[in-house]
Amino acid sequence: MANYRTLARHFPSAQDYLQQRKWVRRGDVLGYAPGAQTSSFSTDAFGFRHTRFEDRDIGLANVAEYDRVGLVLGSSHIFGFALSHNGETLPSQLSERFGYPFLGIAFPEADTRTLHASLLRLSGQFAKRIANVVLITGGDFTRYCYVETADPLFGPPILPVESRLKRATEPDTEFANFLHFTFFWTKACGELARDAGINFVLADDLTFFEKSAPDATEKACELGVARSELQRKRFGLHRRHFAASRQARRRLAEACRFKLVSFPEADDLLFVDEYHYRAESQSLIAERLAEQMT
Repeated sequence: MANYRTLARHFPSAQDYLQQRKWVRRGDVLGYAPGAQTSSFSTDAFGFRHTRFEDRDIGLANVAEYDRVGLVLGSSHIFGFALSHNGETLPSQLSERFGYPFLGIAFPEADTRTLHASLLRLSGQFAKRIANVVLITGGDFTRYCYVETADPLFGPPILPVESRLKRATEPDTEFANFLHFTFFWTKACGELARDAGINFVLADDLTFFEKSAPDATEKACELGVARSELQRKRFGLHRRHFAASRQARRRLAEACRFKLVSFPEADDLLFVDEYHYRAESQSLIAERLAEQMT
């Protein structure tokens, strides 16, 4: 895993996240703490990071003030680890390009079951105002890579510690369970949006592991270097299953007639750590998504 001491020197804002970040339990779901306020980021009353739009911070409490909003559903790379201010996040960057606010609905290692529950709640209240939903399902896969096990309905367990890990006895079955889980809830999200008359797109995200080589900063921060048996297993599973997972997601999008939008190529992206994008890449991703969504 990245060398976070070196990382913090290259990205001083990371200190706010490492020192001030708090996770809270929302029922059986892990979320970000509400009402956080640091020099780099802030969260609303529900723990979702504010979007910066028209020189103000926007949260769920502000939705009724706008005729149209967009939602970006995803994991911590949507929250935006180590970004220096709210305006650098992907939802803020999309807001600038579309001319109305996009709100980030993000949880640590978010899975699509949790994101579906969030979309169900928000579409029930704001369906007439929600113009676009962007679903980014990478949290399903990264969570699976912790443990190589998944329930076909409820998915992989959340953020396990090393002492709880168990060796999968039938890896092929576990991966099939994972695919069943992620497809079931991805399809449910798309159908929910479609039934509510909301434009829905499924985004094909990438990580550092898909790059052919690190840049100088990524190399200095030792991205992709495993420091424990848990990390070696996690990184190995990611590399082993990523292509199959990505191809299966594309087949699902085609079968369900969901619009699939792609990120820039991995070699065009710059990373803070293995899973989080630098500010310039957030802007590049937003530009690429906006081109495909309009």
